[in-house]
Amino acid sequence: MARERPDAQSKPTDKKKLGFSVGPANLPDGTYKRKVTKIKERLIHKAKVKKQYRKTLASAPAEKERLERRKKAAEAVENSGGDEAEAESSAVHPDRQAAMDTEPSPPAAVKTGRRERRPKTSTFKKEESIAARKKREREEAARLAEERRKEREKRIAEREMAKKTMSAKTKTGQLKLGKQSHVLLKKVMEQLGKN
Repeated sequence: MARERPDAQSKPTDKKKLGFSVGPANLPDGTYKRKVTKIKERLIHKAKVKKQYRKTLASAPAEKERLERRKKAAEAVENSGGDEAEAESSAVHPDRQAAMDTEPSPPAAVKTGRRERRPKTSTFKKEESIAARKKREREEAARLAEERRKEREKRIAEREMAKKTMSAKTKTGQLKLGKQSHVLLKKVMEQLGKN
């Protein structure tokens, strides 16, 4: 039989506690694991904030007590007008005394309003200007195409009306010369205007 180790007689060491767990431990990477991780981080953050708050509350009275003790010590030194050599050796430096006499200033006032943000410089300013120029060109081309289409439709409509007027007939089948004269006169005026 093997001999026992000397450590076997001593107290076995306790395992260290390793944090805490939130949710199941065998989650695959993904949405649920990230959610559990986020919850755990939030709990840790809240615990740290509470701990810091408790420390701050505990240190506030201690700070006041320290200030009172300093003031009492300073008054005692001032009031003990006995031996000058003793006063010089235990006297506090004037700068330090002035620092002790002045009460600690409250922390700087925190601005409640939001600070104004500077406009963010665009990293793609050149590309944006090119895109804006191309957009304007496309809009202008579309507008011109629309105008040409409307003009073409107007000319076609006029041509159809002229054709209908030229071929207009009476009940007996004879051509209506009065209406034709207006169309012909218009054609002549256009030709004279071009020349």
